[in-house]
Amino acid sequence: MPSKKPKQNQILIIDFYDSFTYNIRQYLLYAGCSQIEIVRYHELKSVDIQQYSGIILSPGPGLPADYPALNELLREVEGNIPMLGICLGHQAIAACYGASLRQFTRPLHGKASNIYVCKPTSALFKNLPEVFRAGRYHSWYVAHTDLPDCLEVTAILKDGIIMGIRHKKLPVEGIQFHPESIITRHGIKVLGNWLEMIDSYRDRSVF
Repeated sequence: MPSKKPKQNQILIIDFYDSFTYNIRQYLLYAGCSQIEIVRYHELKSVDIQQYSGIILSPGPGLPADYPALNELLREVEGNIPMLGICLGHQAIAACYGASLRQFTRPLHGKASNIYVCKPTSALFKNLPEVFRAGRYHSWYVAHTDLPDCLEVTAILKDGIIMGIRHKKLPVEGIQFHPESIITRHGIKVLGNWLEMIDSYRDRSVF
């Protein structure tokens, strides 16, 4: 049986048991998306992933290794459905492709930081300042040391810690900061840009 045709602008948020997930939904609504479904991680097996036009991997507690079904999911949709990972989701994407994670000596919760866009051509950061303020809530980060060749860095902190990545050939993006945080400036714009990327992906004009 052929896969169902993706619904226009039907976004799936995979919830890793994080209170910020519903803020992401609200920001997507603000950005103009009206069809959003939230599915918790343990419910994934009951969902037909291929029916969605875009997938967001939410923030959440723990490490990507705590969610073993993630790698299978990423491989299933690889190259077919645009994906955005936020915080834990960002780390999961990096780890799936072979990157390592490093731990801070102290966790950061509600830390306001300047994000430096180092890939101005990235559609995710289109029409954003090259430096903007964002909220960070994480204890781990993606290491530069063994970032695989298929990924490139799109945003960093002043000290070089990775805040954004994208796949060089596939519609896969990750951001360590929280666009849905009240601390973050231009968060709705970031998510709006991602929605535009989904539309562009249909005619292959961005990726």
